[in-house]
Amino acid sequence: MSRNLAAWFLLCLILSACVRVPASRTNQIQEGFQTEYFNPTLGLSGIFPGDFAFKTTVARLRKTTPWVHPDFRPLLKRRLVVTTFATEVEPYYSGYLLQLPAGWVAIEERPSWLQPLLATGPEAYEGIDSSRHTLYRVHAFADFTLLWMVHANIPSGFDNLLREFQGDIFPELIWNLDSIPQSRIPPLRLAEEAYADESRYLDAWLALESVASEYPATSPRLTQYWQNYLTYSAHISGVPGYDSVRALYAQRVPQRVQGPLVGWEEGGLHDLEAWKALVTEATQHQVVMFNESHVDPHHRSLLTQLLPAFHEAGFQTLALEGLGVHDAKEINKRGFAIQSSGYYTREPEMAHLIRVASRLGMRLVAYERTGEGNREEVQARNLIDETLRRFPKGKVLVLAGYGHIHEGSETGRELMMAGHFQRLTGIDPFTIDQTDLQKFNPMVMEAGHWLTMLPEPKLPNTPYLLDTDVWLVNTRNWTLPEPLPLLELEIPASPVITQLFVPEEWEAVRTEAIPRAQYWGIPKAVHVEPGRYWIRVMAENGEVLAEQYWETP
Repeated sequence: MSRNLAAWFLLCLILSACVRVPASRTNQIQEGFQTEYFNPTLGLSGIFPGDFAFKTTVARLRKTTPWVHPDFRPLLKRRLVVTTFATEVEPYYSGYLLQLPAGWVAIEERPSWLQPLLATGPEAYEGIDSSRHTLYRVHAFADFTLLWMVHANIPSGFDNLLREFQGDIFPELIWNLDSIPQSRIPPLRLAEEAYADESRYLDAWLALESVASEYPATSPRLTQYWQNYLTYSAHISGVPGYDSVRALYAQRVPQRVQGPLVGWEEGGLHDLEAWKALVTEATQHQVVMFNESHVDPHHRSLLTQLLPAFHEAGFQTLALEGLGVHDAKEINKRGFAIQSSGYYTREPEMAHLIRVASRLGMRLVAYERTGEGNREEVQARNLIDETLRRFPKGKVLVLAGYGHIHEGSETGRELMMAGHFQRLTGIDPFTIDQTDLQKFNPMVMEAGHWLTMLPEPKLPNTPYLLDTDVWLVNTRNWTLPEPLPLLELEIPASPVITQLFVPEEWEAVRTEAIPRAQYWGIPKAVHVEPGRYWIRVMAENGEVLAEQYWETP
């Protein structure tokens, strides 16, 4: 047995490797946001959503992590540690990854917390030891077992910190467990390298499409792949497969709202009535927060169309989660976003939201965390510093991602950004959720509604406390301008995308410009405002097949 264990230890030390994966301008916490642990001989890789710093020796573990869980002391003595890690994103966490012989779950030394979890299935199970501030997760392979141990270094903050790790980070730890060979390049990096910051949206999408077969339904990395695929698909109107993958993605990702939506027809407001009520109610508040799905640009379109009404009501500041501080300053000077402004900002609808806000004279601010500390609280403090601290009576409009606008404490979690904002300022923001009821879009569309607002919804059972003021069912299509016929272009190559640029932006920055809109193929009609545009038809590898000015009829 000792010889086998020694062999395992040598294999871990010799073959284990850590690969830093740069994710260019992700508008997340900082550059280098994704990290991948990779062991080529075992065909094992893990993608991490935070900036983890990996180490590889037991000696270092003993120096940097003086606290050792009693259940793991025998395993550490056997030197079965693959790697230790710490994270710069949440510096309160440290831990280690152990690679154990097959059948380890039958060893007498296994932790007692594992016993009731063994019946849940062999692939992955997890447990929390609250008394020791520790979170565990087990992945069983055919030939070996991986055991994560994550430790919260600040016991007083254990409940919030560790459960945040369990709720936010563990579900995104994506392991390659299946036998199908995986791309050695994570999907985000693959798309970024193809994109090359030159409006090559088609190449990025094709790069992701080319590795689709590497992510079968059984792949633990499928959700991460779909997220990247949908993000880039959303950049191009009419791209094949977007709606079907979006539906599959929604089924795979845990839903906050479960069950049927009761009383929405009678209790909700619909269409123009909903629009007017939303504007009337929201504009009475000093701070209004919308959320969005990062893979659905139509949420941005709704806010774009509402901007004139908010501006008229005195809102002079637009705060965007998808902005960096430097990028916000440059955009305020320039008046529009460019390719190098960021990751989310180069999506055409986000760029148009920024464009319209700038034309109205609104000031754009960034509030994302760029250093250490709790992300939700730091976001709230940054938002306050950039807005109310400078203009105490100023009215502020915020666009955040997903649950950041929830005002209460979610089950098992800490306050979100909006909750911290209210706690720190005493101001109750008016919060508008567009994401939690997305799956009801088809039902609302079938009823003939393009917008439904639920001020006091009868929500079905949900594992979270959804503490927002208004829920919207935004069916997306209505947010587009009336279609305008496009000039006829004869382009033999396929696939291609058609891009429409604002002429002043194209003439100022050329390939750094972000399209006002872009379409898969050659569309017969386009959804843009009347005016003059620079049109480009682009094929693979950035090849431009046609370009010219075009005036809408």
